[in-house]
Amino acid sequence: MIRLYRCSSLPRRTLLLSALLCLTLAQTGQAQPGAPASELLQAWTAVADSQLQNPPAQDWLMWRRTFDLSGHSPLNEINRDNVAGLRQAWTVPLSSGGNMTTPLVHDGILFIADTGNVLRALDATNGNELWSYQHDSENFDGRRIGIALYGDRVIVPHNDMDVVALDVRSGAVVWEHSIRAPIENFSGAGYYSLRGAPVVADGMIIQGVGATIVPRGGFIVGLDLQT
Repeated sequence: MIRLYRCSSLPRRTLLLSALLCLTLAQTGQAQPGAPASELLQAWTAVADSQLQNPPAQDWLMWRRTFDLSGHSPLNEINRDNVAGLRQAWTVPLSSGGNMTTPLVHDGILFIADTGNVLRALDATNGNELWSYQHDSENFDGRRIGIALYGDRVIVPHNDMDVVALDVRSGAVVWEHSIRAPIENFSGAGYYSLRGAPVVADGMIIQGVGATIVPRGGFIVGLDLQT
């Protein structure tokens, strides 16, 4: 379940997601709240390196928001004095199963990796679904902590070892890459997984690969962002 709360004493543009992420929708260069899905998607502006290095206050562009993994939001419109006025603004049910994902937000669009290999793009002002993507896999392990945004793409890792780049405006697959495990045949119940959130830097996607009961443990791969 994903819930979004609004403080009754604050402007409509001030939001609190899961009582953890304070997200303010900027008034410049974005579609207005409640705008048609097509208008909101077309108003998307590409996420640049400079934004990842110094993210706008209203955005949450990577797993822990910044490269130093601070997990801190500079927004201050929700505080000790008015937090008691928070009221639920909207709610969207997610699929049952394990899930540790952090939603990302840019230009009023919220992206969240659901269980069952589903990626959802939602209007952050009302929870309306803009599009969804279903990854074709027999591995339905949804335990992953995050996705990544860059340019006009959302990068989504899956626990079948596939990394997929999607077009943010349509959800269409731009490319799909299967990470090859260094040890493919080993005895026991071990396995690899892509539970870690990808990081984008200097045209590269850096993806950690987890290993459970696997000789020599996990590893890290770098993927070309374009291909």
